[in-house]
Amino acid sequence: MFNHALLKGDDFYEDKIKEINPTLVIHGTEDTILPFEHALALIDEFPYSLLVTLKGTGHENHSDDWTGTVGTGKGKGNFITAVGKFMAAVFMFV
Repeated sequence: MFNHALLKGDDFYEDKIKEINPTLVIHGTEDTILPFEHALALIDEFPYSLLVTLKGTGHENHSDDWTGTVGTGKGKGNFITAVGKFMAAVFMFV
């Protein structure tokens, strides 16, 4: 596992966050390293973002979870389908 706390750098990207479009945010509801509220804050910051919620998963997305159900309502599907839909939208966006 990668230790994000060891990253060092400057604030170069802080003012560029709104330039990163479109953005796919994938986050587990049981993440103890970065709580789910971080995902909600991210989608508020990115103007064109999609949140894929991985219910019951933690910080790592294990390949066994790729075909499990994610999302709710119209966004319900599996992880691979959600990423595919996002990529299709990206190509329409460009």
